[in-house]
Amino acid sequence: MKKGLTELVFIIDKSASMSRLEKDTVNGFNTMLLDQQSIEGEAVVTTLLFDRRCEILHDRIDIRAVSPMTGDDYKIGKGTALLDALGTAMQKTRNAQKHTSEDYRAENVMFIIITDGEENSSRKYDRKMIRERIERCRQKYGYDFVFFGAGKGAAHEAEKLAIPSERFIRYTADHDGITSAYRTMSDISASCRKDGLHILSDAVKGLKIAAKELKESSEDILEVLRAADKNGGMFADINEIAEKIFKNPGHPLAKKNAEAADFRAYNLHLYWKPEAVIVDSESKRTFVNVPENRLLTGELNAKTTYIGPYQVRSATRLYNIYEEEEDGSVKQVPVDDESIIRVFKGKNESEALKLIEDDGIMLTTEISARKKDDTDGSFKIICRSLYLASMRSGEMITGIYAAKENNDVPDSKAYLFVNKTHTRESGDYDTLYKFSPDGETESICIDPWAITSEVIHFRK
Repeated sequence: MKKGLTELVFIIDKSASMSRLEKDTVNGFNTMLLDQQSIEGEAVVTTLLFDRRCEILHDRIDIRAVSPMTGDDYKIGKGTALLDALGTAMQKTRNAQKHTSEDYRAENVMFIIITDGEENSSRKYDRKMIRERIERCRQKYGYDFVFFGAGKGAAHEAEKLAIPSERFIRYTADHDGITSAYRTMSDISASCRKDGLHILSDAVKGLKIAAKELKESSEDILEVLRAADKNGGMFADINEIAEKIFKNPGHPLAKKNAEAADFRAYNLHLYWKPEAVIVDSESKRTFVNVPENRLLTGELNAKTTYIGPYQVRSATRLYNIYEEEEDGSVKQVPVDDESIIRVFKGKNESEALKLIEDDGIMLTTEISARKKDDTDGSFKIICRSLYLASMRSGEMITGIYAAKENNDVPDSKAYLFVNKTHTRESGDYDTLYKFSPDGETESICIDPWAITSEVIHFRK
């Protein structure tokens, strides 16, 4: 088999029940495609659309050459021939693999099905035939299947087709549900391409657990916020919310320290908008490494992903610190000395620490962003987190979120928020950065030991 080659087969419902969701489906698929095209590694794509008939949109095309789906491609029809679509896709894929020499066969083959209706129109295949074929594909050839289903009977439909429950993901047939489904689809595809099918069960299971715990967390926190907001219009002290959560031993945030990063996201409700809605976060996304020939001056490495309507770039970057300017500001310039860069890339800790302490070199994590559709625009720096060896302290990026003011605002108008935690011997505190759709950055400093009942505003 050809190491690193993945064959992705998308089987997408376009029956009448998907009407009014055409645009969401097309946008969701194209966003996923764009994500996958930015990932290193080889993949071929087959896309099969079905109503009562089956239509092949992409036929085992190199993922880098796949054209986006258009509204003309995704035309709603009558009937749901799910079994015929599955049978056609499996037969086509198996024939292609069979007649490909061993050295060029895909290492991983994954079928991803998304439907919101039950089978009602197939003529060529019945349920027993498809079940047997799926079992054979999984057991004999190592193919994998992920089933996205909406509606009450969706899980039962997947079970009848021999698709394991851990490979079934339920979604709601609306704008948010379709958007979330394709984001999850992209993350699962990326995981398969990067690490192979053997970890797919853990990836899908992890997504389900995370979604459940986040829902429980948000309900608890918002309950406190609503109650506190009635008190003269003032927001609650963040410590009151923390105390309520962490004194409950059964709460997922109390049981898992790693989940504390999600708690910081609710600073948005306290310091921005009480009805703020988080539409996306870095915990739901997969970062893709930037090729070395595209790194900027002073960068040791960089990676990108899409969060809400933004493309986000996270880079490890070296800066020189120069004497203060006349206006009192400190001049920071990216390091362009290759000998210095080699020290850090070589992970020579003693030499690197000497450069940081004696020569004023800053080792930073730099977060920048641009609008997703502004592919020709430059990334604008939002913030940097800094390692300071001599002070036994430092900074860390602890959360990146896209959020909108309320549910009436479209996701495309969401702001990007970056939470940075400052670690000091005297105690930790946070800075929350707000990046607007027009590229402006504002921030507020959140000191948990000095919170008052007054609302703190963002400042440029």
